[in-house]
Amino acid sequence: MVLLLLMRRELVTALIGGAVVLSHWFVDLLVHRPDLTLAGGEDRYGFGLWNYPAAAIILELGITLAAFLWYISRTKGPVMPPWILLAFLLLIQSINWFGPSPTEAGPALYLTALASFGLAAWIASWVGTSRRHKDDRGLAGGGPRR
Repeated sequence: MVLLLLMRRELVTALIGGAVVLSHWFVDLLVHRPDLTLAGGEDRYGFGLWNYPAAAIILELGITLAAFLWYISRTKGPVMPPWILLAFLLLIQSINWFGPSPTEAGPALYLTALASFGLAAWIASWVGTSRRHKDDRGLAGGGPRR
């Protein structure tokens, strides 16, 4: 949140970024085994939904599709860029679910993850430049209504 505030100098953007990170922690709480901490503390949290892959897949697909539909319903612009982003996200998630599990964590795994997240962020940025809020006020809803 602080990094966004320093980079963008927009409080609303920083607050949205902070809310995204916080909400992601709560979703991770559902699926992770008890390996999550609060600010690096000693206590570990997690409900272990990953131990039930069918339920975890349904939850993750539901969240992804709900977010996609919410975004599409509140923005205007070309339809293809968001569909490309959704397809890419589903592709990397499918590889995660159904591909071979890594045997060890090392540079190859880290670089693959970084490249995947970087490409997803680049596509999302491209999508963001191609669509506007239906009221042309931005997704945060700031500014006067017309």
